Parts: sequence; structure tokens; C-alpha cells
Amino acid sequence: MADCRSPFEVRIFNRISARLLACGLIRDPLEEGSILAAAETKECPVALRRLLASCREEAGLHPLGRWLMGRRLVEILAGRRNLEKEQHRHPERFAAPLRRPLFITGLPRTGTTLLYNLLAQDPAARPLEMREAVWPAFPSPAGGPRAAWQTGKARLLVRGLYRMAPELQAIHPLHADGPEEDLTLMLHTLTSIGFLMLVRAPGYEQWLRALTREDRIAVYRDYERRLKFLPPPAHGKRWILKSPIHLASLDSLLHVFPDACIVQTHRDPVRVIPSFCSLIAAVRGISADRVDRRELGPWALEACGEMLARGEAARAENPDRILDVGYDQLVQDPRRTVRQVYDYFGFTFSGEMERQMDRWLLRDRQRKKPAHRYGLQPFGLGREEVETKFGAYRRRYGISGEQENRN
Repeated sequence: MADCRSPFEVRIFNRISARLLACGLIRDPLEEGSILAAAETKECPVALRRLLASCREEAGLHPLGRWLMGRRLVEILAGRRNLEKEQHRHPERFAAPLRRPLFITGLPRTGTTLLYNLLAQDPAARPLEMREAVWPAFPSPAGGPRAAWQTGKARLLVRGLYRMAPELQAIHPLHADGPEEDLTLMLHTLTSIGFLMLVRAPGYEQWLRALTREDRIAVYRDYERRLKFLPPPAHGKRWILKSPIHLASLDSLLHVFPDACIVQTHRDPVRVIPSFCSLIAAVRGISADRVDRRELGPWALEACGEMLARGEAARAENPDRILDVGYDQLVQDPRRTVRQVYDYFGFTFSGEMERQMDRWLLRDRQRKKPAHRYGLQPFGLGREEVETKFGAYRRRYGISGEQENRN
């Protein structure tokens, strides 16, 4: 069990809040009634009750962590209410299908973010923005006053996250005015493995595992509605979306988006697992005083194994729908990799995209990035254990070993 050293102001907040709560002067922010009242709704889905129970009883959240989760759930419920109203007023807005969206997925830490940022440079692409993913309840087109206000809020959010978890700048840099992954938007369905990245929630996780295929399809229908609630791609543009969590539900995604284009990235699991563990430890440490790294390693090993197994099952039914991209190829020759993606799906690789992509790569190389160092041993794992677990996967996709300490 490793202690998470919170900033001074967080420790003061926790100390005062704990005393006020003990004296009955404030209510538990994870109390169901408090959340429903703040969100001005009577809706309490089963998913919310399951998640709240895990957050209260299993996650080990400190007072600020409980408040942060409570506020997020209030915003999610308020957004659900607003979405229902909009769909009732304008059903036509939600009727048209999303044409040929491009999804990037793969195990966490396999280069999905790099590829997403590169593909987002295409003028014909419509990526999800951070302000939309975090606060989709009241969407606004880019460039308006409300959009500027939301982006300002996103900048404050990033600054706060870096304050509470400085290591995130090395592990997973955040950009308030750049593309954001679907994990954040998927949280608004309340039924997402994305919550397991934020908090330790074995009860909620067990409930997720028991969902039927029909249940998971319903979750992706809900996710699809949220995309349609946002300003649509301009004429000639298409959605480009990304999240490793899609790998666990590729069959449901392809059912809801039957003409989706899928790119799956691959990397040596010996590097993936400890890098993923370090990310989860940093994120969970924002809301908890302690993170059990020895428990986290085996959990990540099993979670990644299950994600791959579910992804492989979906591939068997859709063998031509998924393009594989190796991490080494992506890092060493990103331009060639992007052209490969476009050739495979028949997209136009324009001169403007190439120029935008080159500019992004130059800025990225010039950006000062702290080193991200990680290993298997702190998480209770050994190299042989990981290689045995993912031996068949490595052989199938021709994945070779990597040098130590690569991001």
C-alpha cells in the first residue's frame, strides 16, 4: 500500500471536511439523496446506485475525493436530464446515423493518443474536444462565448489535476483546447469501465462484468445520443474518436455504428502493463490517500487480458473492419502510419493535412516533457508472468520486446 502525498490545501480541506461531517454539519457528498437533489432529478439508475455503493464502501476516497466524485455525478445526471429534454423537443436531431466514424482503440498506453492527435490534424476530421467530453450537457459550437467559457473551465480543470497529480504531465499530458478521448464522454452513460480508472470499485466492476450483450448495446446507444447532442461535423467532415475502453465492447460499438472504421494499436504488454499501472495509480491517487500498487498490478493484468479477449471475439465476426497498427511503426514513422490508415479506409490524405500534421509533430518534439519511468516490480508483477499471459497475443501480431523506460 503506497501513500499518496496530497498538496497542502487538499490536506487542509480533507481535515476540515472530515470534522464537519463527523459533527453532522455537512452531508456526505456521495449520499444518493444529496446527488439527486443537486441534479434536480428523481432518476436514479441502477448503475448509479452500484457506483455509489462502491465509492462509499470500497474506493477509500478522502473527503475531497468524495466531493469530486459527487460533483461529477451531479453534472452527469443534470446532463442526462438536459439530453432527454432536447431529444423530446427535436427528435429529428437524433434520427440521422453518424456516417463512417473512425475509432482508435487498443490496450492503454499503446500509442492511441499519439495517433488520435495526428489524425485530428485533418481538416476533414471532427474530433471530440475536452470541453465537450467533460461538460456535454450544454453543447455549443466552437468559437462562441459559451465555448470560450467552457474551454476556460477546462484549463482550470487541467491545472487542478496537475496540481494534485504532477506526474500526469509525464504519463498522460492533458490539453484543454485539444482533442479528448471518449473515456470522459462515456462516463456520462454511468455504465463504463472508465470509472475503474478513477477509483477502486470491485463491486461496480463485478456488476459491469455481468451485463448482457443487449445491456452493452444499450450503453452504446446512449453514447451515440451524446455524440448527436454535440454540434455535428460540418459538411464533408466525419467524427474521429478514441479510447482504449472501446476494445472491451467492440461488438457493441460495431452494432451501433455498423459502418465504423476501427484502428487497433498494439504494443509489447511488458511495457503496456506497468505504464498503465502508473497511470491508474496517479489518477486514483487524486481522490484517495492510499493506492495499493501490489493489488493494482494483478488487476491491470487481468483487465487488459479481458479487454483483448473481448476485442478478439469481435474481430472474429468483423475480420475486415479493423486495421492493426504497431506502436514501433507509429513512433518511428508516423506519416507512413497515417497514410496506411487513410489508404485502408479510402480516406483522402490532403496536402493541408500533411502540413498540419508536420506542424503538430514539430511542436510535440519541441515540447519539454518530464520523463515517465515505470516498471513491473512495484506493482507486484514479473516479466515472465506478463509474457506468459500475453504470449499468444504477441505472436499473433508480431510484437517484439522494447527497451526499458520508454513512454
